Order: sequence, then C-alpha cells, then structure tokens
Amino acid sequence: MAFKGFRKDHRGNWFGGGSHTHMLYVSEDNNYEFYIINEQDEHIIRVRDEQQIELMHCMHGTELDRERFDWLINKAGFKYFDSVDDYRAHYKEMIEGLKS
Repeated sequence: MAFKGFRKDHRGNWFGGGSHTHMLYVSEDNNYEFYIINEQDEHIIRVRDEQQIELMHCMHGTELDRERFDWLINKAGFKYFDSVDDYRAHYKEMIEGLKS
C-alpha cells in the first residue's frame, strides 16, 4: 500500500509533540541521513557536519523511510534546507526583512 500521508488532525504531534523541534533520521539501504525538523515552523534542515552527525547517533529521533520524508516536503509543504548554513542564511534574511 502506498503511503498517503500523516493524519492532519495529529499535526503538531507527528514526531512526539511537546517540543516542536525534533531529530529525524531517514534510512535508505542501511545508510542514514540526519535532519532537524521543526513542526511549528514547518522546516526540515539536513545535518551535514560530521561532529554533529556523531552526536546525533547518540540522540533519540524519529526514523522515516524516503517516501514519508518526501511527503513532508512535497505534500505537507515543509521547507527544506540542505544544510544548517542554508537555514542560518534564510533566518538572517528573514530577520533583516523584519527590520526593514
């Protein structure tokens, strides 16, 4: 059966509720990609720094397959950042826009 999405009535609790920022792991062929996901802001940030990745191996997070991860970006509308630096640049630009 093809994945159709997470239940909208559970939004905000898809990855544990409480705090809105969570660790997310995407597995594919026994390899993992590591992400930070913020449900409130609808952001997904890929973690690429090796030291940060080592730390994430020690942390609890939700594991998703590629299909569910892609659904978050393509169907649920989460904004994807390919690195923490990309997110920081976006955030800085957003703050500068608010000052104008």
